[in-house]
Amino acid sequence: MNDAQIMLLKEKSKGKEGKMELKPMNMSDLIEKHSIDEIESGLVYLFVQSNELRVLRNELVLDKIKRATEGVCEDLLRFLELNKESISLKNIERVFELIIEEKERKINGAFYTPTSVVDYIVETTITKDGLVCDPACGSGAFLVSATERLHKLTNKPLTEILENRIYGCDISKRSVERTKLILSLLALLNKEDKEEIKFNLIVRDSLKANWELEFPEVFGIQDTSTIITRSPKFGFDFVIGNPPYVRIQNLDVKTRQVIKKRWLSAYKYNVDLYIPFIELSLKLIKKEGRVSFIVSKSFFDSEAGKTIREILRKNRYIEKILDFNYHQVFNDVITYTAIITLDKQPKDTFEYYKIYQPKEMQELSEIKFRKEKYEDLPEDKIVINGHRDNQNLSKIAQQPIRLGDLYPVKIGVATLSDDLYLLNNGRDERYLHKTYSGQDYFIEKSITRPILLANKIKSKKVKILYDRIIFPYRLKGDRYSVLEEALLKERYPSAYQYLKAIKPELMKRDKGQERVKEYGSWYAYGRVQGYNARGEKLVCPTMMPEPRFELINDEALFIAGYCYLTKKDGKWLIKVLNSNVFWYYITKQAKKIRNEFWVVNKKILEGFKMPVFTEKEKTFLKSESNQSKINDFLIKKYGLLI
Repeated sequence: MNDAQIMLLKEKSKGKEGKMELKPMNMSDLIEKHSIDEIESGLVYLFVQSNELRVLRNELVLDKIKRATEGVCEDLLRFLELNKESISLKNIERVFELIIEEKERKINGAFYTPTSVVDYIVETTITKDGLVCDPACGSGAFLVSATERLHKLTNKPLTEILENRIYGCDISKRSVERTKLILSLLALLNKEDKEEIKFNLIVRDSLKANWELEFPEVFGIQDTSTIITRSPKFGFDFVIGNPPYVRIQNLDVKTRQVIKKRWLSAYKYNVDLYIPFIELSLKLIKKEGRVSFIVSKSFFDSEAGKTIREILRKNRYIEKILDFNYHQVFNDVITYTAIITLDKQPKDTFEYYKIYQPKEMQELSEIKFRKEKYEDLPEDKIVINGHRDNQNLSKIAQQPIRLGDLYPVKIGVATLSDDLYLLNNGRDERYLHKTYSGQDYFIEKSITRPILLANKIKSKKVKILYDRIIFPYRLKGDRYSVLEEALLKERYPSAYQYLKAIKPELMKRDKGQERVKEYGSWYAYGRVQGYNARGEKLVCPTMMPEPRFELINDEALFIAGYCYLTKKDGKWLIKVLNSNVFWYYITKQAKKIRNEFWVVNKKILEGFKMPVFTEKEKTFLKSESNQSKINDFLIKKYGLLI
C-alpha cells in the first residue's frame, strides 16, 4: 500500500462526524480472516503511517510494509477502534502477544506483562549505563523499556544502545523477530533509520544455551575454543523479565532430562520453568549485577521451590521483594506473583512490601519498602511476618504436641466423577433415586454412605447438609477394599445395573483401562484416598475465609477437604481449631486468594503445635460456647501477643 491508499482507507472508514462506520472486528475474527504474518505487516504499516515516519533504509521494516494489504489494514482499524486503542508501540506489543499461537503459548509460557509492571522493573533496576539481558524476551516489552531507559540515562543514540547494550533470547523464532521489529520501530521513532541494526538477540532455549559461547564479549572470553571458568567481573549488569510459566512435566522427556541435569533447582523436583530461570539469571550477572523478575510466588513455600529457596537464602541474594498478595497482575492467567530483585552483595537485610489496597497497584513507584532480617525468615520458607509475628509463631512452634502426629490428617475421597457417585438423600429407607441419560435407577441405600461436601461448611450458624455416595467397598480387617464384581451384582443388583450403565463414562477417568489394574475395578473410586479415614473426624474445606471445622461421625465420608482423625477428642479439639489462635497460625502460613479465602494444605494442618491440656481444661473447652472466652483462654495458654 502507498500513502494515497492509506488516506483513502481512512476516509472510507469514517462517517460525517469522523467516527468509524465499518462493522467492529474482534481478535478472533482477525485471526480467522488473516494470517499472523499479514496482521503483523498491517500493524507495522499503520504504525509507520500514523506516526508519519519516512522509512528509507531499514530493511526489516521495509519488508513488512511491502507485504501490507488494504484488507488487513482496514480490519485492523476496526479492531483498534472497537478496543479504543491507538496505533502505538505498546499496543503493537499487546496485539503481538494476543496473536501467539496457543500451542506456542503452552510451550513458551508467554503472557503479556502490563506496561506499569515492565516500566517499574526497568526504572528501579537499571540505575546506570550497562549491559541488559532478558533471557525470555517474548515480543520485547522489557527490552523496549530498557532501551528507552538507557537512552534517558546516557543520551546515546538508540541504535548504538541496541547494538552494544541490549541482549535477549527466546525459544520462539517468531518472538525474537517481533522483538527486532519493535526495537527497529522504536529507533525510527527517534529518527534513526539504519539499514540493518546488529541485534544481540538469539533464538535458543535459554536453559540449554551456552551463554559464554553465544556472547563471548559479555563474559570476557577471548578464545571460545578454550572456555574456562569466567571471572566474576564479567557478565550482564542487569537481567530483567517475566520468565515462562510452564510446568516441566509439559516438556518432552529429553528436554526435561537436560534441564534437570543442568540446573540444581530443577534436579530433584517437578518445577515450573521460572525457577531454573532464577538460577540462570544469577549465573548471567556479574558480581555487581542485579536481577529483577516478576514470578509466581509459589516457590516461596512449595516443595518444588525448596532448592531455589536454599540458594537464595544461603547466599543472601534477595535484595527486594514486592509481593502482589492476592491481586492479579496478568489478565491471561490466574497466578499469584511478586517482583523479586536479586544481587550478589553480602547483606543481613532485604526490602519487602506486600500490597493490600488496589490503588497501590497503580502507584508502584510510590511504595515505601521496609527492612526485613534474613534471620527472621521462618525455616525453609520465604514468608515475611514481622518481629512480633515471629515471636508469636515461635511460641506456637515451641509447644510439645504436633497436631498431625497425634491426630493424622487425611484428604477426602476422590471419585474423579463425583456427579455419577453422589446421590440426594431420600425418604425411602431402602432405596435412593438416580436419573442418568433420561432413565431412572434405584440404588440400594445399604451400598451408600453419608458424605459431607466440605465446601458446604459455611459457618456454625448454617446447618450442615449431608448427601449420600455410592460406596462399592467392604471392610476387610481394619481397611476397606473394593467389592468383587460378582458379589456386587449379587448383593446390590439395582446399584450394579446403574454402575453398568455409567461404565463407559467411568472408563474415561484418568488412565482408563490401566486404572482398573491399579484400583481393582472399573467402578472403584478414582484415587485410593479418603475412604479409609475411619472414625470420628474434624473436617474443613481446602479454602476458608475463617475457621470452618465440622465434626462428623464414624460412618460418614467427606469430599473436597481435609480432616483430622480425632480419636474421640473432637468435641474439645474443634474449639481449638475454630479459635483465633489457630486462625492466626493459618493466616501466617497459608496463601490468600481473591482477597477472601486462605488456602490450607496437609503440611500446614499437620504442623500446628499444641500445649498439653489438662482434663479440666478439656472439659472447659467442651462446655464453653462463648468463643471470646475460649480465645482469651488459648491466647493466655500459649502466651501470645495477638
